[in-house]
Amino acid sequence: LLVWRRIGVVAIVLSVLAVGSAIAAFGTQWAFLAAQYPQLPGIAFSQHILDRAWLPGTLAAFSFLPLLLTHRRMSRSTLVLAVIGSAASILPVLLAIVRQRPGASVNPWAIHAPGFQDTLVVLFYTSFAVIVAVAIATGIVLIYRWLTWDADERRGLGWLIAGQWLLVAFFSPSLLAWFPN
Repeated sequence: LLVWRRIGVVAIVLSVLAVGSAIAAFGTQWAFLAAQYPQLPGIAFSQHILDRAWLPGTLAAFSFLPLLLTHRRMSRSTLVLAVIGSAASILPVLLAIVRQRPGASVNPWAIHAPGFQDTLVVLFYTSFAVIVAVAIATGIVLIYRWLTWDADERRGLGWLIAGQWLLVAFFSPSLLAWFPN
């Protein structure tokens, strides 16, 4: 599907989501296999990097991707919302690279400066809160579009609104309660 359509931001985000999910699935399974066979290489890399690869695409699809599904030119405020959402979607992965998870194998990329690991907790939750706020704002923008656009432009928008608000209702609490320990 992505090959047949022109390459744009939506296609790139969906590709990042697909590739990141595949890498995360491989990394998680490799970590489980390496737990049984400790001589396997790459346990630290799979535990600390690969199994977090699902984050950017998933968070982007949740927070701002629906804003991009339009034939109209985006307003400045919508563009700013998408940029904030994309930055907030990338931040948790960057933080996970330097995080030493308690009880996990030693992360060779972890920063062990005093207080830094505690600061990561605050940064994780801050980025997740920003993502949820962008997702809520995206849902509001979609409702505004539904109310103000012509019938031809609204085709499919109702399902997109329903899906966005279901994600806000069910994914947001789990995202805010989850911490990658």
